[in-house]
Amino acid sequence: MFVVEDDSQDGIDHVDGHRNVLLVASPYTKHVSANGEYGGYIGHHRYDQASVIRTMELILGLPALSSYDQNARPLYDLFQNKDQASQLTPADLKPFNPVADPPFINETVAGLPQTPALKALERLSRTMPGGEDKQGPILEQLDWQATTNRPIPPALKREVAAAASRSGAGGG
Repeated sequence: MFVVEDDSQDGIDHVDGHRNVLLVASPYTKHVSANGEYGGYIGHHRYDQASVIRTMELILGLPALSSYDQNARPLYDLFQNKDQASQLTPADLKPFNPVADPPFINETVAGLPQTPALKALERLSRTMPGGEDKQGPILEQLDWQATTNRPIPPALKREVAAAASRSGAGGG
């Protein structure tokens, strides 16, 4: 089973605004950390949506749909070196145990503390160009400011200024 966000620009994490989560659940995936101390394996290779498609094509024995997925890096790092069910161990076949929802799962934006910084970001968000997927670097700047206490990276500042000059919108 492959679980992946359908729009990797729809939110940022602590590293970059273009990363997203990929979960692969299978008896054939790696089940422990690289050092063997923790349950669950976290891969650190760069993959993209085409990598997921390419891996599915390889598993199913299908030809590539296009050169885009044909040249994508398969998710080899996430799988054990086992290609037959007879090679699976009882640990590989053990069912997954669900865990309780984290306490923040039902939080809403309206429930956040209304700080001066948050109110300033809300005002800035109202200056963004309207329409779907037109915000670009201005939205990334807002996300950066809302989720980090670090200065805006110079490259992002330049992108925001260029986008604002093209659209006539304010970039803060």
